[in-house]
Amino acid sequence: MVVGFDMVNEEDFTPSLDEFMPQIVDAMYKAKGMGREFPLYLHCGETNDKSHTQLHDAILLGTKRIGHGFHLAFHPELMKLVKEKDICIECCPVSNFVLGYTLDLRCHPTRSFLH
Repeated sequence: MVVGFDMVNEEDFTPSLDEFMPQIVDAMYKAKGMGREFPLYLHCGETNDKSHTQLHDAILLGTKRIGHGFHLAFHPELMKLVKEKDICIECCPVSNFVLGYTLDLRCHPTRSFLH
């Protein structure tokens, strides 16, 4: 049984979601044609690069969860969408610290997500 599709990558060094978009959309249409859902659980937003659009793509694709979502704090309109669509944000401050996305855990964006 497949519960959902999780796609994890290191955004700063690997292909972005848009490179896999045809395969993802095709799988979604096939599932819909069989009367099923194709739930997505996407890892995105773990970057400091403001030009990344992975968060936008994940939300548009209907992700049920955003793994990390670190950069979401810099996009207030996307944060509103995440809240409206009831998308879970999975945060890992220690990972963000080890990878250098935050230098002080007291300043991690999780605080703003909780507010």
